[in-house]
Amino acid sequence: MATKRQEEMQAEIINCSKSLFEIHGYANTSIRMISKAMGFKNQASFYIYFKSKDKMAALILQRNARKVQQYIKDFNLTDAAPVQLLLLENLIITEMLRDEFNRKFYTEAQAAQSFSNMVNQIPGYTQNLYENIIDAISDLTFDELQLNLFTYIKGVCSAFQAIDNNESRVSFDNAIKRLPYVFLELMGIDYHQQEKIIAETRKIFNTIPEEDLKNLYFFN
Repeated sequence: MATKRQEEMQAEIINCSKSLFEIHGYANTSIRMISKAMGFKNQASFYIYFKSKDKMAALILQRNARKVQQYIKDFNLTDAAPVQLLLLENLIITEMLRDEFNRKFYTEAQAAQSFSNMVNQIPGYTQNLYENIIDAISDLTFDELQLNLFTYIKGVCSAFQAIDNNESRVSFDNAIKRLPYVFLELMGIDYHQQEKIIAETRKIFNTIPEEDLKNLYFFN
C-alpha cells in the first residue's frame, strides 16, 4: 500500500503528465519526458512511484472507474436492475469520450494495456460483476466474461481511433448509439431484452447534469 507521500508524488506525476499528454498524446509521451518535466535527475525516480507508464495509466483509469461507480451509488437508484446500473456505468464512460482529449487519452492508454492489466484495473471488479450480475442473467463463464470485457474495450478504442483518423465514415454519434447493443451482447444479454434495458437506462442517464459528467472526466 502506498504511503501518503507516495500518493502525493503519484498525483504530482499524473498532473505533470497530463500537460505532456495534451501536447504530445499519451502514446508519444515517454517516461524520459515525464521525468524531465518533473525535474527528476533521471528516470529511476519515476520508477519509485510507478512500475511503468502503462501502470500509471492503469491507476488513472482505475481511480476514474471507482469515481463513476461511487457517483452511480450516490444516485441511490433503488428501483434500477443490476444490469441497468452496469449499462449506466458504460454509458457514462462512453459519453465522457465525446471530449477529444479524454477520448484520445483513453483510447491510447487502453490500447497499450495488456489483458491482465486491463481485467485487473479494479481489483475484484470482474469477479463481483460475474457473481452478482452476469451469472444470473447469462450463460457466460467467468473466463468468457473477462475476455469479452477485454474485447469490448479494445474494440471501442480501435473504433474511435479509426473515426478520429478519418479511416471510417461512421460518425462518432452513430458509433456511440451502437455501443450499448455491442456491450450487452458481449455481456451475454438476450437480444430481445436489449432494447428495453437500453431504453430504460437511457432515461436514467438523461437525468444526469452535464456538469456532473464533466466532473467525471479522466482529466478535467
